[in-house]
Amino acid sequence: MKINILYFALLTCWNASDCIGLCNFFKGSIFFIMAITIEDVAKATKVSLSTVSRVLNNTDHPISEQTRQRVLKIARKLGYRPNLHAKNLATQSNNTIEVFLDLTYDSAGETGFGSSLNHFLIAADQVAVKEGFHVILDITHSRQRNGYNMDMGCIPIAGAMIMSPRQEDTHVEMLANSKIPFLVVGSSEYNNYSYVDTDNITGASLALEHLIRLGHTRIACLGGPANFKPSIDRITGYRRALRNHNLIEREEWLETGDWTLSNGYTKMLIILENTRSDPPTAVYASNDMLALGAMRAIKSKNIRIPEDIAIVGFDDIPGTESTNPPLTTIRQPFRETGQLATEILIRMIKTGYPPKAPYHVLVPPKLVIRRSCGSVVGNTESFEQAL
Repeated sequence: MKINILYFALLTCWNASDCIGLCNFFKGSIFFIMAITIEDVAKATKVSLSTVSRVLNNTDHPISEQTRQRVLKIARKLGYRPNLHAKNLATQSNNTIEVFLDLTYDSAGETGFGSSLNHFLIAADQVAVKEGFHVILDITHSRQRNGYNMDMGCIPIAGAMIMSPRQEDTHVEMLANSKIPFLVVGSSEYNNYSYVDTDNITGASLALEHLIRLGHTRIACLGGPANFKPSIDRITGYRRALRNHNLIEREEWLETGDWTLSNGYTKMLIILENTRSDPPTAVYASNDMLALGAMRAIKSKNIRIPEDIAIVGFDDIPGTESTNPPLTTIRQPFRETGQLATEILIRMIKTGYPPKAPYHVLVPPKLVIRRSCGSVVGNTESFEQAL
């Protein structure tokens, strides 16, 4: 799989000091191995750089078979991998799709993504490879949000995807100004540009409709970041479902914060503390990591799930079927989203950019019923089935 995680491989790491500085920056977040260069291969084989380059690029220049095999053998032994970005610069070819991801994480290193990012990237890479492209991942951090130092022209890329941008993220504007084909993934707030997103409002409504059908009227909510469109939409779906059933939304039943398990634990304890006299009988958590933290908090107070408090999550990350009890959740179609987003981006790259009209795609989620809500196990429902 051709997904390069190192930020320095994506930008301007042209010498050892640059690499060391960037590696120190990502220390603790990303594991890396210093890249082997053709200079290293040339030194080990004791031939010229031009000879090594011709062998590794399989040119028609006459080179003895013995020399060719020696270069290839030592290159394999050293673990040499071609620098696709340098090759792009030399040939001005554009077959790279860059994925921008802004990560936030807590003190335990939790990002709240779970394994959902893996599913998205694998699907994106599979589509890209079939079409002759490769995918690279550019990781930024929330602490950098006001200090991006990017030159869109320094690495030739064919197109880009911005994953789940927050409201103050500057990547969207930068890419729009660069004229590089791009789309937004995981946020539907940028109507002037193409996007692929889960229908988060519908997903939240699915969760609430299910709990209400089970007889719950006192339903708490654990929301995500307040500056994050998917989080806003999932809270909107929660509130809309309550209004549709003339149920009261109580301020002490809603807590927001990061997507992490530790935040779910902390916020659930706050809800339990603030509602001692009239506790909720159900909790809707706007992602599975929050739900897992909430389950831990509920159990720490010797409250039973689902007998005393039912709980529903959002995402259906791997492992939720094995929790105790197994977690009822909203299945977000990560693989389908990765596939659709990459197909649309490549279509824009090949047919001309910008398109006549932006692509706006909302992928429908499904309810996966397990034991944490106290309902019949093993069913999945779409929104239409729930109504």
